[in-house]
Amino acid sequence: MNKLNENKGFTVLEIILSLAIIEIIILSFISIFSNCFIWSLKSKEKLEALSLAQEYIEKIKADDIDTLIQDYNKKYFNEGKYTIETVLESKNNEFNIKNSLKIIVKVEKDNNEIINLQSYRKIR
Repeated sequence: MNKLNENKGFTVLEIILSLAIIEIIILSFISIFSNCFIWSLKSKEKLEALSLAQEYIEKIKADDIDTLIQDYNKKYFNEGKYTIETVLESKNNEFNIKNSLKIIVKVEKDNNEIINLQSYRKIR
């Protein structure tokens, strides 16, 4: 006697389980890719802010000492979507370097500080 009920195919339960597993895998990859995209945007933002801060520190170091305080002390500058605050302090700093000027450059976007870069300039 021949068997009439041979298993030649998938049951509905097997198909549903396969689709559920595939869905879990796809959702995991979507989550990973979206997080990578967000991290990439934040890294780009920090890199742009760092570049702006370095640019302002170089400007301050290259400027004439007589006009430096007037041009850069406690000033705000707008650079596109970023706001740059420059602060100059002419006192002995934590490294006890006499006659030095502490340069602080803060870069903000939407009132959130992205980077705070500090440097020193020797005053003669």
